Amino acid sequence: MAVKVFVESVRINLQTNTRVVLLKDMKLDRCLLIHIGDAESFAIAAELQGHRHARPLTHDLITTILERLGARITNVLIHSLRDEVFFATLTIEHGDRRLEIDARPSDSIALAIRCDAPIFVEEDVFEQAGVKVSLQSEDEKPDDDKLAIFRDFVNQLDI
Repeated sequence: MAVKVFVESVRINLQTNTRVVLLKDMKLDRCLLIHIGDAESFAIAAELQGHRHARPLTHDLITTILERLGARITNVLIHSLRDEVFFATLTIEHGDRRLEIDARPSDSIALAIRCDAPIFVEEDVFEQAGVKVSLQSEDEKPDDDKLAIFRDFVNQLDI
């Protein structure tokens, strides 16, 4: 079963100088962190901030080509995780044709936010790599062993 998510933010891990996109579950308090390249992080962050460029970036160009051809992106599905690599499918409709195209999650996300297409993550992927984020009352004690890795990672990120 697939879970609908939204792009919560794009961040930088200052220790490793790597970019991360945080996808947040629409219903539950959990996130999926995906390491992405510099160009993709810039493309996602620029679109989230509404920044327009004088000349189209690659993801803008692809969006324009699809629109001019009468095609549209209907959704993105991050469907698996193998050897620490996420895999996604980009679904495009053109007339009565439906195409499912293998794509990197980062490119798929950059396109989806430009086209206002929904992003989904398979439940199995969340079970393998998702991080539960919950608001706790002061009398609840978190499991420090489980949270330590995530806390250390998030503390290294620069918004």
